[in-house]
Amino acid sequence: MLTRLAEIDWSSMSHAYGTAEEVPDLLVAMASDDEEVRDKAFSRFYSVVHHQGDVYARTIAAVPFLVELAEAERSAARAQLVRVLASISEACLDHSGVYYTVGGELFDFGDAAATMAGHALLFERFATHPDPQVRLAAIPAVAHFPTKPARTAALLQDWLGAEVGVLQRLAVVNAPVALALRRPDTAEMVMAWLEGLAANTGVDVTIRLAALSGRARCTPDDVPAGLVASAVDLIRAVGQSPAPTEQWANQPKPKKQPAPAAGVPPFVTAAFEQIEHSNTVFAPTTGLLRELHQALGDRITDRALLLSEQLRSPDAGTRLDGIRMAGDMMTKWRGDHSALILLIADRLRGPAQVAAEAATVLGTCHRLAEPAREALAERVAHKDCDEHDGPQLWAADEPRLRRAHQEAVLTLARLGDARALPSLLVALDEDVDAWRAIPAATHLPQCARQFAPRLRTRLAALDVAKAPKHHDKGARALLSALTTFGDPDTLPLALTLLDAAMKHEHWGIATEAAKALGTFGTPTTPAVPMLRQLVSCPDWTARTAALVALWQIGGNEQEALEMVGAHLVGPAVFHDDGVGTVLGELGPAAADLTPHLRKLLADNYEWKRVHAAESLWLIAGEPEAQTVIEVLLQTWTQNQMTGSFVVTVLDRMGPAAAPALPQLRAEIRKRRRGGRFDTIDTDEDLVAMCQKLIDLLE
Repeated sequence: MLTRLAEIDWSSMSHAYGTAEEVPDLLVAMASDDEEVRDKAFSRFYSVVHHQGDVYARTIAAVPFLVELAEAERSAARAQLVRVLASISEACLDHSGVYYTVGGELFDFGDAAATMAGHALLFERFATHPDPQVRLAAIPAVAHFPTKPARTAALLQDWLGAEVGVLQRLAVVNAPVALALRRPDTAEMVMAWLEGLAANTGVDVTIRLAALSGRARCTPDDVPAGLVASAVDLIRAVGQSPAPTEQWANQPKPKKQPAPAAGVPPFVTAAFEQIEHSNTVFAPTTGLLRELHQALGDRITDRALLLSEQLRSPDAGTRLDGIRMAGDMMTKWRGDHSALILLIADRLRGPAQVAAEAATVLGTCHRLAEPAREALAERVAHKDCDEHDGPQLWAADEPRLRRAHQEAVLTLARLGDARALPSLLVALDEDVDAWRAIPAATHLPQCARQFAPRLRTRLAALDVAKAPKHHDKGARALLSALTTFGDPDTLPLALTLLDAAMKHEHWGIATEAAKALGTFGTPTTPAVPMLRQLVSCPDWTARTAALVALWQIGGNEQEALEMVGAHLVGPAVFHDDGVGTVLGELGPAAADLTPHLRKLLADNYEWKRVHAAESLWLIAGEPEAQTVIEVLLQTWTQNQMTGSFVVTVLDRMGPAAAPALPQLRAEIRKRRRGGRFDTIDTDEDLVAMCQKLIDLLE
């Protein structure tokens, strides 16, 4: 096998991280009898040859060899090979024309698509292979490049009766849907088949539910009447007799859990764990219900009916999916979600895995989680094992129990509820996931007396020389909490921290220390020499923080004007760093800076424009109202993320913001959430501010 590998000039091609010369070795390793060698080769292939699921010259050059390996009589990795080929095929579907790859390669996706279309029959053959994993990999690709779409649709429908695997049958139902979406000439035939399948009581309920989901996806703007009610009935039936896990889930190979790499902060590790968790498949219906919710879009009432049934299901997998999908809907769409919140709160009383999922979703809801307050407190006080109970569950050895408790504590803390305090103190005193507890402390200012000494001890022990320079959150979280408490004993620690950060050129920590010192105002005068020195450092963010802190401490007006002037003409992004507030307090004294601000109003970067508009209003006021309004509204239209900031400026403008009324009303009418960072809290604030302005201006 692979005798023609040497005929390809791999050195003339690049991959994601360098030359493609290693591709032959990877292909040879994919054919190894050693499973570990094969797995490493496939992982590397996805990383550098099929990078991020896209295709390049080196990817297509490898296709004939992948086909050769997959068709070999004795192929130990046939399913993996077919999966790679199907992924490459799918990546070619939605591209056309010329694509520039890393290194300036010129790549024609039309040729790539033609190459994969030439292997269409290969996927048909593998779709009926004896190995169920090979079939599962091949079935979706049958719909990618059919030479006769109607024949392919009919072929897929015929396969359903012969297929026995749950996931394979679901793939057979899904493939014609994908075909209909790409080839409208098959849509009528496919939709009729799906409707008949969904109504066939002799078919497994999971397949009928998949047919309903597929039918909704075919015409998401015109979902048939009664489809949602039928889906609710089928979800109920699935819950009464769920497919056993061993029939549908791939049994994972035992893996050694690698120790965290040295120097990797715990929040980075947790972020990757969360990504992996978010891709967890809890039931064979996970994918099809997710697609059904996506097809229903802003039909919140219909989706709430589905979610209510999912959340009440006796099947744990269906409940887990319901919790996660409810969180997705509430995060993306506005509406009265209190009934869903209460249903999710009820799940806190369930097993640890379900409770953990419920607490996590409630955490993303922030203030909307208020109806769940008592259920959260009950979970926090929960006694579940002999080894730990109550607050000690924060450090429980069992991961799900620990996660359920921690998420409930953090959500309760965000609601400002002091019943979260005992667990957070366990985190700090026993140094167990303390990085999660410190930010939560900022939501409990009434507990400052208990938190402040512990946080100061941690701040004093922080070694700037060893702190990571690019992703340090330790100093930021500690200083944020202590300044929120207005703790005066933090002042000398912040001075020491700033001095150390400047000596070690740790500009991230220097920035946070400067911001903290600024909040203390005039008592921070000993920091003035260091802050003046920081204004000249090479890091623009730290320089800006020093500028603002000097003004907050009680800086000289002329000095502030000179520093702000340098800031406006500098190379850095003009972002929400407090400079606008300084300009506003300087007022007319900063009039000489308005030419710089007008220049920024035409900048390509929208955040520069909105902050320049705010500053122009604060300095010049009414005469610049029309210009400021035009820039704010135009930028808001271009980038919805600026909306939260724009309405804040409009609020400052008062009656002068009247021309913004149409856009404010339009924002209120939207169903999809907006605001900066697309979080529930920022959107709720955005809507409230819009309504306040509408009431004021009408």
